[in-house]
Amino acid sequence: MHDGPSPNAAAPAWLRPILDGIDLLSRLDGWLGAGCLVSLTSLMIAEVVLRALSNVWESVPADIPVAWEYSSYLMAACFTFGAAMTLRAGGHIRVTLVLARVSPKMRRHMETVLAIVGTFLCGFLAWSMAYFTWRSFESGQTSVSSGTLVWIPQALVTFGICLLAVQFLARFSQARKGCPRKWPRMRTRTRTINAGAARTKMMLVWMSAALKAPAVSPRFRGAAGPSDRRNRAA
Repeated sequence: MHDGPSPNAAAPAWLRPILDGIDLLSRLDGWLGAGCLVSLTSLMIAEVVLRALSNVWESVPADIPVAWEYSSYLMAACFTFGAAMTLRAGGHIRVTLVLARVSPKMRRHMETVLAIVGTFLCGFLAWSMAYFTWRSFESGQTSVSSGTLVWIPQALVTFGICLLAVQFLARFSQARKGCPRKWPRMRTRTRTINAGAARTKMMLVWMSAALKAPAVSPRFRGAAGPSDRRNRAA
């Protein structure tokens, strides 16, 4: 289940496999987020390519009708899928002004209290999202632009938030039992995913600029479009 010794070795024997299972789910959750990121990038690239080709051949559609809608779904899934893995790796932004100035024993107590607060907040958010998703499922609500059943992307977001709440609960147990709250090996994997996310962000910026001002082949720049020809005829 782990590459090397378990980071939850200090936990009781009955609790260790539970914590290891949550860590495994968090790792899988993070890679699902990476998959959503790849899908988002591929969708945007396809949008740019079609836009460029439509400037050359009129028979090619200028865009993908569901591109921006599905991009929103994938972006939301990216954020929630990677949250639990990032928490376990210790990658979330934290203000350690107080934690860095207290004793290890006090730091452990504070980590326990903060884990409880995080569990309740994420648990409330997970319950709200689950209720919201269930209402969409019961009513058969669909999106206006594509007719997609909205409970499907909502369920993906709900799953990510639920796993984040479970990871906070595991963090509470790890703080109580003296287990490390950060897993360096998972942090390495998280950095790899974050590096890919940064490259994807730069690519999306370039693609957004390309969509606003699509490139045209030089040999077609001098050709008059249909509207220009009509204006000249008039």
